[in-house]
Amino acid sequence: AVDGAAPAVAEVLAGLPPDIEVLGPVELDDPEGEATDDEAGPRERALLRVPRSRGKALAAVLHAAQAARTLRKVGEPVRVRLDPVEIG
Repeated sequence: AVDGAAPAVAEVLAGLPPDIEVLGPVELDDPEGEATDDEAGPRERALLRVPRSRGKALAAVLHAAQAARTLRKVGEPVRVRLDPVEIG
């Protein structure tokens, strides 16, 4: 799962290889049920799927994407979770 501000999630998704299945992104709601809307825009979540045998390769791609964002000092963080327990 990749969570963050819409532009940040879009940036991470744009750098993925084409053989990774992307579900979403969908807009996230805050705990009170209203969509968040800060300076970076609404928060989104995308789910990424690959066969189990490609899990390490996906983790490496996401690690590289996070490292590149950190190196460029991109302002909006993106949270990456592998095998999340909850997806909703």
